[in-house]
Amino acid sequence: QCERQNSFSGEERIWNSEDFKRQDIGDNRLFWRLNENDGEMEMIVEASTLTWVGVGWRPADATKSCQKFPADAPSPLDRDFHAMDCVDMVVGVARGGRGAVADYYTRDRSTPRLDSFWGGEDDLTSGSAWEEDGKTFLRFKKKVSGGTADHSFQGKLHFIWATGLNDDFYKPDQLKYHGRSQRGIAVLDVPELGSAPMDPVMAALAAAMLLLALITLLQIGVNVYRQCVLDKSKAIS
Repeated sequence: QCERQNSFSGEERIWNSEDFKRQDIGDNRLFWRLNENDGEMEMIVEASTLTWVGVGWRPADATKSCQKFPADAPSPLDRDFHAMDCVDMVVGVARGGRGAVADYYTRDRSTPRLDSFWGGEDDLTSGSAWEEDGKTFLRFKKKVSGGTADHSFQGKLHFIWATGLNDDFYKPDQLKYHGRSQRGIAVLDVPELGSAPMDPVMAALAAAMLLLALITLLQIGVNVYRQCVLDKSKAIS
């Protein structure tokens, strides 16, 4: 699959880390943020590897019942609920400055399949992958609320990551077993769209406007009270 057409305008390798939430995942770095205007999430993975990079998530409160999807497929035989079960995934590979990124899903611990295999679509709105300084970088955007074979990127999430094996057993960037040390689990707390903390400047402005409104109402009340007292005094005299 060719590299996903991206909207980074050639600046996918430039970002301000202060604009993102940052989390260390093993020897790798994860950056993510929400874009309220577009209803999208954006993620950057800086991985200490020169092979494929994959990340995925599902609701933290998901149960094994999620493996009933798709309805016409037999349930996996494993009785436990594995970290890879029912996970919405994005995988990227790169060679030098060129790369490919795609939307995947896995219902069990087998090799992830493209969303189209499950009757869904590639819901990435932008994506890029490249190698630099002995690392692989994966950057993509995706709608917060996806479709078939997707999970919303909101709330408390079970998050997994993995990178490929660097040995002679598999072909370069072949999406196969990652090994025991090139994988991990994390938890992400993602706010609901519309519930993100207000910008400090906007918060201060809103507080100032509220205070001004209260002062205005208080002044109106004082003026009304004074006028009532004055009218009463005139009536008595």
